[in-house]
Amino acid sequence: MNVIANSTPLIHLAASGDFELLRILFGSIIIPTAVYQEVVVEGAGKPGEAETRRAAGTWLTAAGELDQTLVRGIMQSQGLHAGESEVIVLAESLPADSIVMDDRRAVTFAKARGLAVVRTPAVYVTAKRRGLIGNVRPKIDQLRSAGLRLKHGDYEAVLRLADEG
Repeated sequence: MNVIANSTPLIHLAASGDFELLRILFGSIIIPTAVYQEVVVEGAGKPGEAETRRAAGTWLTAAGELDQTLVRGIMQSQGLHAGESEVIVLAESLPADSIVMDDRRAVTFAKARGLAVVRTPAVYVTAKRRGLIGNVRPKIDQLRSAGLRLKHGDYEAVLRLADEG
């Protein structure tokens, strides 16, 4: 199974102490170079850096070179960051079973291209269904406090999916 992750799920799940849920739920994750750069190099000392560095080469694999012309085209036409653009290019080139990302614009664009997207709150819903966590609400509240943008309607929808709404 090819699952590709963007920076924000790595950062938010690490900040919440739930980074290992990615390994438990997906087995292995692939991240493009721009995501590794953002989380580990530019994010030195911040949530996600140590966890991503430790997992790299085990269940977290760095992707090889991507067609940067395609990446720049997405960045320019859609206004996405390098990591988001590389995730989409990588997902289409493998192909990927799913991608884990949160930015609304990137999610909308990826879905329009036929890619299956899992947002970080959905990781918690799946974890609850598998008996790995007790409740989703405190996890989602923690994500929102840490800066994850989640509209109130989406928040309520996640809680309904988790049978907590």
